[in-house]
Amino acid sequence: FETELGILDYWAGDWDAADEAFGRLDAWIASVGPHYMEAAAHGCRAKLRSARGDIVSGRADIEGALEFARRSREPQSLLPTLADAAVIAAMSGGHDAPQRVEELFEEAVAAIEHDISGASSWLAEFALALALTGRAGRFSAMQRIEGPWRWLSTARLVADGRYAEAADELGAIGARPEEALARLLTARGLIGGGDRASGEAEL
Repeated sequence: FETELGILDYWAGDWDAADEAFGRLDAWIASVGPHYMEAAAHGCRAKLRSARGDIVSGRADIEGALEFARRSREPQSLLPTLADAAVIAAMSGGHDAPQRVEELFEEAVAAIEHDISGASSWLAEFALALALTGRAGRFSAMQRIEGPWRWLSTARLVADGRYAEAADELGAIGARPEEALARLLTARGLIGGGDRASGEAEL
């Protein structure tokens, strides 16, 4: 539960508190042994560290999280971790970012079972990662997922290019980092369309 609260701290923008919570989980693991929350904590911390410019630590975190999640073979662990990795790849700006995001997305599509339960933030994160790398339309591969989840409806807003609406919805959900990415996409569209003033406001 403490790790779950750390993830909520990340979403709320209190990244120092999140980092401290994940550090306490690391100490527990070092003392007691592996814990199911490892992938969630380290995937989240990888995004945090990468966003702060600590690329080396972020890469180590996400690689460890992916290894743990793939070993578990549980969609509840694997899908969010793949999405974390996709967001990090998309934000890296590297020339191989689109291909990396595509590979992670394909792995997620292959991992989805017929009855998906626990569909959550990873949907919006994949939609954002695909949009950031110019492949928003690929999210259509997730069309088989149906349910009353706000994360899903928001992901579809992103896939449809309705970034400002998606940003507002992400803000209402309480996902501030994802809201920021949606506003970045909104700004790109506005500035690219010649409305620099509105784009800078989104930035």
